Amino acid sequence: MHTALYVRVLRANWLLIALFALLGGVVLGVLACQKEPVYRSEASLLVEYTPEVADASKETRLLMQRRVKTYNRMVTSTRITEPVVKSLRLPYSPAELAERVTASSPVDTYAINITVTASTPRGATDIADAIAAELAKVAAREKSVPALPVSTEVTVTKAPSVPDAPEPSLWWLKAGAGALAGAAFGLVLGILRQGMFPA
Repeated sequence: MHTALYVRVLRANWLLIALFALLGGVVLGVLACQKEPVYRSEASLLVEYTPEVADASKETRLLMQRRVKTYNRMVTSTRITEPVVKSLRLPYSPAELAERVTASSPVDTYAINITVTASTPRGATDIADAIAAELAKVAAREKSVPALPVSTEVTVTKAPSVPDAPEPSLWWLKAGAGALAGAAFGLVLGILRQGMFPA
């Protein structure tokens, strides 16, 4: 029943649906092309402990992993983003900077990978550098505890490089999504025009 309804609507309103699909695709495609370029820069960090605890107990290793996860979450916190915004005199707030930064830590490792996006290639690289430096300062101030009697250091294993080109806009995907949304809207209008609704 519903299939027959949609077939009748499509036959009677195919031009309307096609026009809205075209309009949606063009609008979103143009907006995607006009969006400011986005540059991506990445850095890899390593959390190191001194002295080395190769024969550490399970509890100690859990504490070490927990500290790495804490640093990983800290990358997008105001404790890191606020001083970075101030030092680089960025034109946005610490919260807005956090939206441009992602951090990840592979399971069972002491590595932290940072990705930064910005409107300029140098801006992305400078922010990634500043975040790594700020996190290193935090680690240097970390005090040892009886359960983990070590000093902590964050070192850069892969320095961020200046990207050669912006991220691809993928405008065709946005245009396709706009076309689908436009076609759906046109279909709804067609159903309304026909005065028919699925039961």
